[in-house]
Amino acid sequence: MRQRTSQRLPDRATIIGEAETGETDDFGDPLVEETTVAENVPCAFDDATTLERTEAGDRVQRPATARFRPDAAVAEGRTVTFDVHDHGQAFEIRGIEPVRDKRRGTTVAVAVDLERA
Repeated sequence: MRQRTSQRLPDRATIIGEAETGETDDFGDPLVEETTVAENVPCAFDDATTLERTEAGDRVQRPATARFRPDAAVAEGRTVTFDVHDHGQAFEIRGIEPVRDKRRGTTVAVAVDLERA
C-alpha cells in the first residue's frame, strides 16, 4: 500500500506574514504590518522541542517541526499559529526543506523548522 505524506495532515494552521503599508517612518524606512497570508492550512505539527546532552556535554535543541503541502505559502521569517495546539502559540519559521518522492523526483511535502515567537 502506498503512503502519501501529503494526505496525513491532521492539524490546521494560520500563516502570518508582513506587508508594507506604503507609508514610511521618520527615518524613511517603510512601515510594515502583519497580515494573514493563509488560514486553515492543512499540516502535521510536532512540538518535539527538546534539549539533549551529547557525549561532549553540549546541549542540543531540536526545534518544533511542521509538515505542509508543497503549495503552502510558507517562507522563512513568517509566523505560524496552530489551531489545536498550545492555544494559538505563535512559531516563527526558521528553516524550510522540501520532502521529495525519490521514485518520482517530485516534492510531496515541505518540512519546516519552527521556533517559538
